[in-house]
Amino acid sequence: MDRKNGIARDGDMPWHLPGDLKFFAKLTSGEGGNVVIMGRKTWDTIPERYRPLPRRKNIVISRQQGLQVEGAECATSLDMALEMASSCAGSVYVIGGAQIYALSLAHPNCGSVYVTEIDHDFECQVFFPTLTGYARTEILGEQKEKDLVYRFTRWTKQ
Repeated sequence: MDRKNGIARDGDMPWHLPGDLKFFAKLTSGEGGNVVIMGRKTWDTIPERYRPLPRRKNIVISRQQGLQVEGAECATSLDMALEMASSCAGSVYVIGGAQIYALSLAHPNCGSVYVTEIDHDFECQVFFPTLTGYARTEILGEQKEKDLVYRFTRWTKQ
């Protein structure tokens, strides 16, 4: 997210930071058996050649009953998606968008949040929810790329 918690503009992320994408892939792929949960709009923003995200179980949440997307399972609620993820051995990561983030942050099973904090204002139209009840507990690294400074952080529920 940017300085103002911005995460999207014109239906997509307004930045392209290969170092951030590499960190995301390493974190969410892990040792295998991990799950990524996302809304349908987030699924649609992933270029087709990268869908489904490899080495992870992909679950897409949509209000549309009976939605089918190639390479992913579909759920109609966060609780349904979490139930589908419960059979996996790894970690569960919610990767967007804003509505799914808000539901996840309020969910009792959400204990921590990984955030890439970009030191720039991209004049976004969509924002990450305020991390009320969470505190930054780790800075996992910092990078500079394309004249942008950003850091990988972990926030833990208090």
